[in-house]
Amino acid sequence: MRIRTFAYPFLLSLMCVLSLGVMAQVASPAPSSTPTSSTTQPAMTPEMSSDIAAYNDMLRQLQQAAQQTASDLGKMRIDKWKADSSTKQQSQSNTVSLQRNLTAAMPEMIQKAQAAPHDLGPNFKLYRNLNVVFDVLTSTAENAGAFGPKEQYSPLENDIGTLDQLRRGMADRLDWLSGVKDNQIKQLSQQLTIAQQQARAAAATPPTASETPKKKAPTKKKKAAPTGE
Repeated sequence: MRIRTFAYPFLLSLMCVLSLGVMAQVASPAPSSTPTSSTTQPAMTPEMSSDIAAYNDMLRQLQQAAQQTASDLGKMRIDKWKADSSTKQQSQSNTVSLQRNLTAAMPEMIQKAQAAPHDLGPNFKLYRNLNVVFDVLTSTAENAGAFGPKEQYSPLENDIGTLDQLRRGMADRLDWLSGVKDNQIKQLSQQLTIAQQQARAAAATPPTASETPKKKAPTKKKKAAPTGE
């Protein structure tokens, strides 16, 4: 499924702007209104709550797949392949880059996505990195199948299948999450409009008699009593 990749930065920026706008309006409400937490932060739906457990399981599978793939890459003997030096050099470079990504960059991204499961930023970054790993791994596996022994290619083929399944699941989830964020933006926009209307109404309402400060009556100076001569 093709996800709306170019919409994510816009959604993040718009979410921040609308949230700040709502909080600014609620910070000084009309005297008769009482601010609530629902006006500053969209409530988590039951669907979002149940998604966390499923997503944690997906991230756990991804972590295991990354470790297994890195291990399988380490078992390859590219120098023994029946290929020219250029192909060997390129495959060796790709293998080193993949191992570095799978053992360092990928775990860090997984950790950040797990800490913020419903934030588009870290989750999309993880998904994009997974796609890069998948593409480079596929190219490396093709060379292993063409120039190396079968026992080096078969494990990589299994790793590619696992990573492909996970990236498709992440794509579907990101598409769902972008829809959730769209709804939250609409809610925040409505709340911002209401808060602005309340602020304008409060500014236009004249103060009541009890709120109008009373003017002090001018004090009369007493005339000095005439003194007898």
